Amino acid sequence: MVAVDISDVAIDRAAKAASDAGVTVDWRAVDPTVHPPEPGAYDLVSLQYPALRHDAG
Repeated sequence: MVAVDISDVAIDRAAKAASDAGVTVDWRAVDPTVHPPEPGAYDLVSLQYPALRHDAG
């Protein structure tokens, strides 16, 4: 399983919770609007309430 979040803090917290639960996850701090997954790379992509960056101005 690969889990992605734009927030380093969210990744750190989730990684600790997963480790405490004995769950193995490949955690990645990535902005999916800048680095979307390669087509066909995953069987399922689920995006929940994305925290999108807004341009200043």
